[in-house]
Amino acid sequence: MVDRPTVAAAGASDGSEVSARELCPVGRTLLLTLRARAEETLRPDAIRRDPEAAAMLPRLQREMPAPHPRPGRRWKTQVGVAVRGRRIDEAVERFAVRHPEGIIIDLGAGLDGRPRRLGGPGLDWLLVDRPEVLDLRRRLLPPGPREHLHAGSLEEASWIDRVRAFGPRPRLIIAEGVLM
Repeated sequence: MVDRPTVAAAGASDGSEVSARELCPVGRTLLLTLRARAEETLRPDAIRRDPEAAAMLPRLQREMPAPHPRPGRRWKTQVGVAVRGRRIDEAVERFAVRHPEGIIIDLGAGLDGRPRRLGGPGLDWLLVDRPEVLDLRRRLLPPGPREHLHAGSLEEASWIDRVRAFGPRPRLIIAEGVLM
């Protein structure tokens, strides 16, 4: 028998279902990566663990698109998401060690749980995404004191103004959900 990792509930403690119906087709892609991260987390030999994703998955289960009909393709997606996520986690960890008072700008943040898992007490996170995505995020992952949400398009300069408002601090930009 293999022990599976346990996960704490994300967001509201009642574990109630949350709807993602208001997401546009582009926004709904976060459901595919969420499922891949959650399923990978529950594997005994996981490449990367994301307990927040595993806790959110049951709350969005009815919203999930049908799995890819070819199991091999779904597995490749899961491994790709895990490897990419692990590499980004490593970059964030290196940045946090070198710049403990830095800021991480997460473009297309979606339901990324990194601000809860990585970094330190002096690290700020600017999470940029579409308004409807951030509304869903607030319901599932209420922002912590160092998580700053910016709703808007990456095509607009307003998010850059938010970065400037943090002053001359070291910055790391990640765009995992945007550059897939």
